[in-house]
Amino acid sequence: MPGVAVVDPGACLKRGVEAYTDDTTSTFASSSPRLNVAAHEAAHQLQHAGITHDAELGAELHAAALARAVTERRDASGLISTKGAIVQPSLRHYTEVKVSDQTPTNWPAGVPLRLADDGGMAVKQESIHGSHHLYARKALIASADAQLKAAKSVISLSAGSETIMGNTDTQCVELTKVEPENAATGTRGTTMEIWADCGRCARDVLGAGGGKGGGNVKGKYKANGKEISTSAEDPQKMADEIVAQMLGGGSSPSLGWARYEAMTPKEHDEFDERHGINRYARSDVGQAYTIASGGNPIPGMEADTWNFHWGGVVMRSGSDSITLENWAVGPAAAKNSEWDFQMYGPPSKKGQTFHEQAVATNEHGDRPTTITAGKP
Repeated sequence: MPGVAVVDPGACLKRGVEAYTDDTTSTFASSSPRLNVAAHEAAHQLQHAGITHDAELGAELHAAALARAVTERRDASGLISTKGAIVQPSLRHYTEVKVSDQTPTNWPAGVPLRLADDGGMAVKQESIHGSHHLYARKALIASADAQLKAAKSVISLSAGSETIMGNTDTQCVELTKVEPENAATGTRGTTMEIWADCGRCARDVLGAGGGKGGGNVKGKYKANGKEISTSAEDPQKMADEIVAQMLGGGSSPSLGWARYEAMTPKEHDEFDERHGINRYARSDVGQAYTIASGGNPIPGMEADTWNFHWGGVVMRSGSDSITLENWAVGPAAAKNSEWDFQMYGPPSKKGQTFHEQAVATNEHGDRPTTITAGKP
């Protein structure tokens, strides 16, 4: 390997993975990793060092192909070449399976597919918001449904009849289409109806709304290593309360924001990680992500800036999460079937978090805040 390897079980546990590679350092949960795991990370080191390009497979599928060859004791030298694109040394989590990489036997979705890092679930990307089409291992569907039931969500999940197959870095897996059902509207599948308003939709998903879209929901953040619930329920008031408590002497949001804005980008990131907000917000099944727009609108987006957005989490696999989201593009009090499933990755994978993808739409101003939300 051209770089170095370290053993850090805590760092891997935090990311929900057996190993990961960042630039020239591969971090393993064990000093005796499985062969395919070691080979996969070695492939990323070769990519990051410029010793090989991605063989027109994309970084993750290329690493997976190298790992399979090594594990199966086949010659892998043909995969180490200048064919394909240069791989930038950055962390990745879920894999974007492009249409050009799909075959009749390998994730034949017909549209780009987001595949969880552990191969446990996948979402068709029919738009930037995802789609109605979520696939998962049957055991994962049953587990997520039990968690939603325990949270008193009106949403239940069951296994459908459609399946999709493809390769991960270790095996060929078969995922089953997830059929959602809304007990409050008596609708299911791709024609299931739920609140158009994102906040009402999320409250029903996480079990606070009871089908009426209301209920008591608080922001969640960390202070001194403990989870704290906000007294506020509105996303902007949640954000104001967090900075007031952490930076404004407990009562001054304006002072808190002034101090936050005076930080360097590195200090911002450290503050966010310490308190579990923005990129570091982590929502489990029965919770939600919410982003409060803040600051000034992005130039040219004044008419398209939302005040907030919510996404209720219905499934997790490894460090990736699935939300069920809707958008009040029409009457907020209406119910419709315009919702989408979407997959998000962890903060260790640049650009994959709910926060980063919401920010990238330019619809939340130049100082938005993402917070985990849940019932008190």
